[in-house]
Parts: sequence; structure tokens; C-alpha cells
Amino acid sequence: MPMPQSHRRAAAALAVLAFALTVGACSDSEASASTGTGSQADSRQPTESTTPLPVGAAYAEPGPYPVGGGELALDDGTAVEGWYPAAEGTTGTDTYSVRDFLPEAIQQIVPEDVDATFTTPSARDAEGADGSFPVVLFSHGASGFRKQASFLTYHAASWGDVVAAPDHPSRTLLGFLSGTASTNRAEAADELRATLSRVQAENERAGAPLEGLVDDETVIAMGHSAGGGTVLQVADDAPIDGYVSMASGNRFGDPEQSSTTTTLPLPAKASLWIAGENDEIIEPTTTTAAFDGADAPSFYWEIGAAGHNAFTDFCTMGEGQGGLIGLADQGGCGDLVPDGLRRLGTDGCLPPNQPVEEVWPAIQHSVVAFAQYVAGVDREPVALDADAAADIDGVTVAVVMNADS
Repeated sequence: MPMPQSHRRAAAALAVLAFALTVGACSDSEASASTGTGSQADSRQPTESTTPLPVGAAYAEPGPYPVGGGELALDDGTAVEGWYPAAEGTTGTDTYSVRDFLPEAIQQIVPEDVDATFTTPSARDAEGADGSFPVVLFSHGASGFRKQASFLTYHAASWGDVVAAPDHPSRTLLGFLSGTASTNRAEAADELRATLSRVQAENERAGAPLEGLVDDETVIAMGHSAGGGTVLQVADDAPIDGYVSMASGNRFGDPEQSSTTTTLPLPAKASLWIAGENDEIIEPTTTTAAFDGADAPSFYWEIGAAGHNAFTDFCTMGEGQGGLIGLADQGGCGDLVPDGLRRLGTDGCLPPNQPVEEVWPAIQHSVVAFAQYVAGVDREPVALDADAAADIDGVTVAVVMNADS
């Protein structure tokens, strides 16, 4: 779902504070210590047990395929990142830096020793694997960018999905910092549609890494936060067979002005809804309300000890200090970050939340299990309900609900 207007303003300010305030103009004195905020009490009565549940491990580990990756562009120049199953024997790693998604003027003033990078085991422009594979479209959140959930997108590719994620210029980090962000929902939805068309064209282009690799008979749309709202806008499109909404819901407009909010009718298609138990940006009740309106088969997972940013790579940057806000702390100016912005930027990155690396297997498993089910690889959902769940050390699913008939 789109962020409330106040959160969008905060997201823009957060981006500036997390990067522009880490420049040399900051004091050399030690940044003040920060603490996380606890989750609010949850009075829901879910339809199934809330007893902490070990998570099934079937798809938690990387899959059988090495992963290739590369960049495409839409007709208007908008960048699209891709991940796909690569040929046997492919090796390599791919590293991105958040500074590459900043305006050039800010790139030049961010200190070189500020580590805002993330690495995945994928090889750029590698030869594709034998066979053809379903398509997964990923839509990023506000103040995000196409690579923001590489921990998940590369993982899905390792299990046999062609994953494509466009930038949404109306809400990218670059757009907020450059003053060009418009949060135009229709544009973001059209970019996701155009991304599918681009992937289909690459499947036909001689010599392209995706040549012959794409099976567009199965297409899944997946999004985080505002990206979850974008996914709902395209979910009823004929090519989409199922959709995944992470830390999102089905409210459009500004929730602070309830008379102006609307919901979208949800299509009769398979869906997976995932929330973080401790998310205070998009609270789990918002996600369960959307799940309650979804047709079967639909699934709801609430990941224990996880917050809003558990669905991104961001918490690993400035790790242990609050993700991107930790970078401001490292720059010696964390005391300039207001409490509200610190809460937004650290949600999911600090105690009482688990380290995101410990939470990711639950997210990776549930998304891949859902994709395999929609694609028909698994005739029945694997470990998407309480009975089928198996062990992953140290991770729990606080709530599991299924609508399967």
C-alpha cells in the first residue's frame, strides 16, 4: 500500500539525513547511542493458532541454479534489473552500492569509508540455463530502488524464476533526493507492465542472456510496502497468475484522512501476504485486513521479531546500528536525526527484532514456495501452512493463516 503522506515526507527527509548528513561537515565526535522501539500490543484474534511455529526449510536454502544478472531499460530509459537461472558452472558475485542510486552531487560528498554495499552470488550477463522459467516482477517501495531486495530476488532466481525489477522514478531514492518524485501510482503500475513486455522481448532477441529462457505462461507480481500497492493495481491483469504483498495492504490515499482512502477489488487469483510482527510503519493489522478480502487460495505469514525493513537489504548497511540510519551515526551526526525519522529508518533493524539475515530464510522460503505452487511445480503448497512447516533454526512465524478453499 502507498505510504501515508506524512511517511512519504519522512522518507524523503530520511534519505537526505542518512546520506547528505554523513558528509565531512559532520562533527568528528562520537555519535549518540540509539535504541529501537518496541512493537505495539496486538489484540487480534487470528483464525488459527498464534503459537510460534518453526518455518519450513524446503526453499530456505539457495536453489539448484547459479544466478545470472543484468540491466535492461524500458523505452523511456527507466532501468530494470534482472536475475535469472544461469548455465551450470556459472560463478561470480555482484555488488551494488546505495551511493550509485544518489544524485551525483550527493555521491561526491558521501565519504568513501561509508559502506553502503550489498553483495549477492550472481554473475553479470551470464549465459542462461537450459529450459524456460516463470517470470516474477518485483516492485520496490518509497525511497527505494530496483535492487533493494536483492537478498530475495537472487534467491528466487536460484530456484528457477526469471525476476525483473524496474525502478519507479516517481518514488525512487534518487527521485526523492532530486525533488522529482511524484508518487504517481499509475506510472508505477505501467512500469511494472512495461517490464513484463521488455522481458518478453528479450526472450525473442537473438543473443540476449534471456533468449529462450522465459516462460510467460506463469507470471507473479511481488512488491514491498508501496510496491505492494503497485502489485494490487496490476494483479487483475490477464498475464498475472498470482501476487505477493510484503509489509503492505489494500488502502489507497492517506490513511490519516480515512474519508479519502479507497481499496481495490482483489482478483480471484492466488496470493501471499507477508508482514513483520514488529512493523510499526505498516502494521500487521493492515496486512491481515487485506488478506481477509483475498480469494482462495491465499496465504498469510507474519514473521516473528521482524519489522518493515526486514524485506530489504538495508538493515545490513550500518549493521548493528540501524541500517541506513547507522550510516548517519557513523558519520558523527546521528544526533541530528529526529526520533520519528530514526523510527522509520530503523524499523526492523534493531532489537527487539532479530538480525535480518536470520529472518530472511522465512521470507525467501515462503515466496519461493508460493511461486513454485503457482507455477505448478508443487501441486500443493509446501510449508505455507502450520501443518507443513519444518525447522529453520531460530526463526518463527508468529501467525499463519490460509484460505485454501
